[in-house]
Amino acid sequence: MKDGLLFLKAFNDESFAVFLTKQEVMEKNHACLHNGVLSFRGECTFSFGTLLEEIEGVGSNCPAIENRERDCPYYPSEGSPVLYPVQDVVADPKRALIDNLKSMLDNSSLYDVKLRTSNKTHSAYKCILSARSPVFEAMFASVMREKINDCVEIEDLNDDTVSRLLLYIYSCEIEELEWVSGTKLYEAADKYQMLTLKEVCSSYVKTNLCRSNACDTLVLADLHQDVDLKTFVQDFILRLGKDIINSEEWEYLMRDNIKLAAETMHLLYKK
Repeated sequence: MKDGLLFLKAFNDESFAVFLTKQEVMEKNHACLHNGVLSFRGECTFSFGTLLEEIEGVGSNCPAIENRERDCPYYPSEGSPVLYPVQDVVADPKRALIDNLKSMLDNSSLYDVKLRTSNKTHSAYKCILSARSPVFEAMFASVMREKINDCVEIEDLNDDTVSRLLLYIYSCEIEELEWVSGTKLYEAADKYQMLTLKEVCSSYVKTNLCRSNACDTLVLADLHQDVDLKTFVQDFILRLGKDIINSEEWEYLMRDNIKLAAETMHLLYKK
């Protein structure tokens, strides 16, 4: 009962529902009938916003939905999560991004900086170099001669190493390494503080360490203050013992870096 009128819930008929029957009108004639005329008084309110959001009902007997469940193998059953196999219809977006960035290596029309070695000039983009290397970022952010000329002189790296470095910067890809290219790329990674690339190159060096290159690798690790690699090489030398101590490479090490050779031998007696 509201304001003298009785409102009922909807009848079972889904097509139409009345809120007051004839019998109820006759019984409440003092509220509804005036001089034999049925009169109603009401208020109408319009809303220009959302007052309530809710699901009033869910039907499972819709033919369109039933057909979709039958025809589409990816349509979920009742109660199951909705999973769309995007990888089956859309290419890997990360792979596409890498391919797009990689293509910029061969497209020098929009470059804004050059990396110049003794024999070749490589076109590049400051924003990408800065995002991948804190050394490049500091270089382009400061008032340096390179910023004025838009050219970075790299005299201590060869063309192959710079090309490999740029490939990794743009795509995180590393071409197949050999001993010389692997150690040179290690030096470049350390110079430009690209730690992930340095770790990859260090792993390659450890895997390919042998009697003939152990002394040179020890010098490399010591020069770049790589304690992990240096310790690994020293342990390797001590394990091989006389095979390295009596080698020509060890003689060169004692001649050129007696302190490092003595430090390594000292470890033999500390253990």
